Amino acid sequence: KMRTKYTIEERQNLIAQYKQSEQTTREFATENGINPLIFRSWLYTKDRKETDAKAAEGFVEIKAKKE
Repeated sequence: KMRTKYTIEERQNLIAQYKQSEQTTREFATENGINPLIFRSWLYTKDRKETDAKAAEGFVEIKAKKE
């Protein structure tokens, strides 16, 4: 059964775990009981906020996405 709500801390922890893993977004999300589309939206939102913050500093790092 998939959960419907995760705290910000839970999302951040799961994203950190994903980035340490060798899994695709789909594999990681499914293994952790998260809808893969929802998990991808978390990654997009986090990456977007980080990019916007760096752009405000005059620097934007571009990374290839792991799918």
